Amino acid sequence: MTRVVLTPRGATLVAAGLLVLVLAFYTLALVLFLFATFVLAFVTAEILLFGWATRGFGPEAFATERVECSSFVAVQGVGMVAVRLRPRTTAGFYAEVFDAHPDRLEVVGGSPRLVTWWERGDEQTLAYLVRASSRGRFEVGPTRVVAHDTFGFAFRETALPTPWTLEAIPHYPSVRLRRSARFPTPTFGASPNPARGSGMEFHSLREYVSTDDPRRIAWSRSTKGPMYVREFQRESQEEVVVLLDLGRAMSAGPGTSEALEAAVEAAGFAAQYAVDEEIRFGLLLFSDHIVRHLRPERGAEHEFEIARALAGAEVEPCTSSLASVLDYLGPRLAFPAHLLAFTALDDPPAELARAWGGLARAGHQLHVFVPDLERLYPPIPDPVGQRAFEILRAPEVRRVEAHVEGVRSLGLPVARFGRRDATEGVTLVFAQVRGRRVAA
Repeated sequence: MTRVVLTPRGATLVAAGLLVLVLAFYTLALVLFLFATFVLAFVTAEILLFGWATRGFGPEAFATERVECSSFVAVQGVGMVAVRLRPRTTAGFYAEVFDAHPDRLEVVGGSPRLVTWWERGDEQTLAYLVRASSRGRFEVGPTRVVAHDTFGFAFRETALPTPWTLEAIPHYPSVRLRRSARFPTPTFGASPNPARGSGMEFHSLREYVSTDDPRRIAWSRSTKGPMYVREFQRESQEEVVVLLDLGRAMSAGPGTSEALEAAVEAAGFAAQYAVDEEIRFGLLLFSDHIVRHLRPERGAEHEFEIARALAGAEVEPCTSSLASVLDYLGPRLAFPAHLLAFTALDDPPAELARAWGGLARAGHQLHVFVPDLERLYPPIPDPVGQRAFEILRAPEVRRVEAHVEGVRSLGLPVARFGRRDATEGVTLVFAQVRGRRVAA
């Protein structure tokens, strides 16, 4: 049960009554004495009556239920939040009800706050619409109820456990990222014609030769003269896996333009490309441990889980280890994979070389994307402030540059990305993937 608390109005009246009472005793003024006694008695009686009417006021005095709430919304999409409450108190009271929600959920309809007279047993529903300004998982609640007495002298407050999680999921592909064509045609020697073989997708007909399997003869198209056989396009077994670093170094950048946000956008872009081309796509979130691993698969449910995982990706206060991720993936990759690692390269290059050796021999490809610290931050208008900021970030810039050179010396492709160009490197990687599929 919560205690009764004086409001500023109630505290002022009590203090004023006591002051007048002291003054009445000092001056022996009967009128002041009667006035002070009346004020103190009135306020005290009102508070005692309010305390009796709201006895048992607390979380257990309410039945609560979340109703018709949205679980998933797109970023900049609108969702509904609602909570139904029924008091079990012995009497009615003036109530102020409000629902706690993060600042990144903008209320666009209704109100998360209600002020009303609440009769005993009367059911109230608080419902409003919110818009998610950015990706993430947002915890809504608790719902707070504040009971006031009639004259506003005192109140009781309680927090009702009404948790609800609203997930804002990036919509892939966004209008800005959507391309009219699926992929750029590779221009580095791959044949523009699909590979022919014994797969399941029909490619074309050609004349029968003696070495062909008779089961592939197209009898309906063959005549008394030439006979034709069906050719099929071979299926690719390649996979694409995005490795997303959640270490503290990925927090570089201003606010919502930090390195992790650019990497998440590129990862979503890669997921959509993979869906368009029916390539198995996987995702691995890591810091100093494996945060979440979604194995390469296809399908709408898998795509939705990828989007949910990207929506909830948050920087963790620790260093990351790409080498341990490669050790983890080694026995878990069934087919040749393109690994797209968005990382701040906390590992020494020698450790990365050790972990990568076995995967390279197994035919996997690693593409490393490293945040460019100098392009992530917008320039500071004040030259002195800009110079001071450059001095502060210089040690981290030197560390990253040294690790980038070390990784490049291993023969691994390394691309740098700023606030808006992380998706460009993804486009080139998928052009290679398509080229390998075509030339397979």
